[in-house]
Amino acid sequence: MHDTGRPSRPAVTVILPTLGEARRRSSLVRAIESVSRQGCSIPLVVINGNRYDPSLADELRRRSDIRLLFQERANLAGAIQTGRQAVDTEYFAFLDDDDEYLPQAFARRLQVMSQRRDVDVAISNGLREQAGEHEVVIADLKQVAADPMAGMLRSNWLASCAGLYRSSSFGEALFALPDYFEWTYLAFSLCLERKQLEFFDESVFIVHDTAGSQSKSEHCRVAHADVLERLLALDLPTRIRRGVREKYGSALHTLADHCRMRGKYRDAWLYHLRSLVQPKGMRYALFTRKLLCVPNSRKSA
Repeated sequence: MHDTGRPSRPAVTVILPTLGEARRRSSLVRAIESVSRQGCSIPLVVINGNRYDPSLADELRRRSDIRLLFQERANLAGAIQTGRQAVDTEYFAFLDDDDEYLPQAFARRLQVMSQRRDVDVAISNGLREQAGEHEVVIADLKQVAADPMAGMLRSNWLASCAGLYRSSSFGEALFALPDYFEWTYLAFSLCLERKQLEFFDESVFIVHDTAGSQSKSEHCRVAHADVLERLLALDLPTRIRRGVREKYGSALHTLADHCRMRGKYRDAWLYHLRSLVQPKGMRYALFTRKLLCVPNSRKSA
């Protein structure tokens, strides 16, 4: 890993992990510009892996308004941690290379955090863009603010670009995240670490729906159950643990059906039997018929 360039020190470092591929050039430049125009923040671009476009990398090297890091291995979680390790500003944030911040994304939160030293993370709402339409990311923000961990059982309120973090409140260890569903895991960790979360009902970012993004990959879908299992290893409150187990059962059922449709019947049975013993798992009992009705010629697969 090496670091190129370093303009004058701002208040916020925005960590931008990217593979640096040519097909993502326009969205990456848009993301960088959305950070640069804030006036109080600097983009820290972390190119991870060796699939990056050389001309794009050269273009980024020539920019004086960003910091640029290279990480040998292509790994989002590793790039997040690498970026966190390089932060030397009072605050930091994250942004995917296909998303963007809206103007004045940090202004209100910085003002509050400078006045309230107890706030560890300031979390704002945002917009999700799909097919030209926009919807609010956190539809039930007041309920989430009242009980953040229970809110995670309904939907993930911690988009990558939602949080503004106080650097002094966080060591690097908290950002040793899973390869998938990293923000879900981090949100639970923030709650368990008893970090002071402050929610702001203002839209400060746009999450764009991008074809081919990592979150749409088959491996990501398979990893869902693994992340939920990792969450169950944490010291969750009883009411939250039951909710996570229900979601774990649902993820196992999805995997069972996924394997069945691909002819992996042994794996399908294993996932199915595990789903049945989770809370409310008996709702998947009728799925047993689909596994029992597999033609004999395919049961050995």
